Amino acid sequence: MFDGLLLLILIVHIYIIITVIFLILDNREPASTFAWVFIFIIIPVGGLALYFLIGRNWRIKGRKRRLKYCQLTEEIKSLCKPHTNSQAQYLKALKDSSSPNYKNKLFNLLYHSSDSLLTINNRIRLYFSGKSKFSDLKADLENAEKFIHMEYYIWRNDSLTRQIQDILLRKVSQGVEIRILYDAIGSLGLRGYYLKRMRRAGIEIYPYYDFLSPLTIHTLNYRNHRKIAVIDGKIGYTGGMNMGKEYVDGGRRFDSWYDTHVRLEGESVGVLNSVFATSWVNTTKTNLFNPSYFPKPEQTYGFLPVQITTSGPDSQWGTIRQLYFSLISSAERSIFIRTPYFIPDQSIYRFRDRGFKRLGC
Repeated sequence: MFDGLLLLILIVHIYIIITVIFLILDNREPASTFAWVFIFIIIPVGGLALYFLIGRNWRIKGRKRRLKYCQLTEEIKSLCKPHTNSQAQYLKALKDSSSPNYKNKLFNLLYHSSDSLLTINNRIRLYFSGKSKFSDLKADLENAEKFIHMEYYIWRNDSLTRQIQDILLRKVSQGVEIRILYDAIGSLGLRGYYLKRMRRAGIEIYPYYDFLSPLTIHTLNYRNHRKIAVIDGKIGYTGGMNMGKEYVDGGRRFDSWYDTHVRLEGESVGVLNSVFATSWVNTTKTNLFNPSYFPKPEQTYGFLPVQITTSGPDSQWGTIRQLYFSLISSAERSIFIRTPYFIPDQSIYRFRDRGFKRLGC
């Protein structure tokens, strides 16, 4: 019995050493490493299974074999050649304008860390009301002539989305190509007749990077929180509003819903469409990187710099986190943050000691 106990203690120690090595190789935050070590100790077998299911950083290990990155591949470079060749010129124009110097540094950071192209010929419209945003979106969908690309984290089956569905069914019957991606977790209620009706009509609609296959179960945490709509490559929408009626009337729980969205026209729409095309090829293996989906702007809108960046399973770096870090580090007097998700790590918390007069969240 004594020998058996010694053997068990030896096995536990070897188990802990091996798992700690795995965690160190994942290059995690110390708090995260200690948390996983604690789980391994109190739930040895279950903790290890949980770690390999959702805890290990599979995005880094071998991801290049599975996911196409949101970055300047040769395909995108050829389509966006006028923009890629003009980046130095655009940055100089931005520097010569009245833009503060720290903004130029941010543009350079995003371009060099994630190939986020700077565009300058744009027009934007901001929305803080779902009613006005969806009213304009429905009008733009009605006017689509060639293709519609949509990608949403939440896509509900409610009165609003049934109106959207009716528009899409009319447009696909007119020969408009329609492709839709939704997140399998965020859109759990989207199933059955709603999906069948669109697919039978010829609309291509899929869950983003479906994880239900046994070979991809470890991608359970590869969630897609993007909200994108691109119409004919000329008009784009992105921001915080999902596809659901609560963004218009507040839903059952609230009197109203406050969120922010933006409508884009100009050079930035092509960049936004490349983000959708990357998600599409990762989900369906179908390549949309051809000139018919990336038309040149038909008019000059004026000097309005727009730079679109991404972070997610198809991003090589935590670019949005780097952007927030740079913005906060550039602050001199005050920082105000409004977000539904506030989970700062230790590097962000260190700014509390810099003596800001105002720090609001």
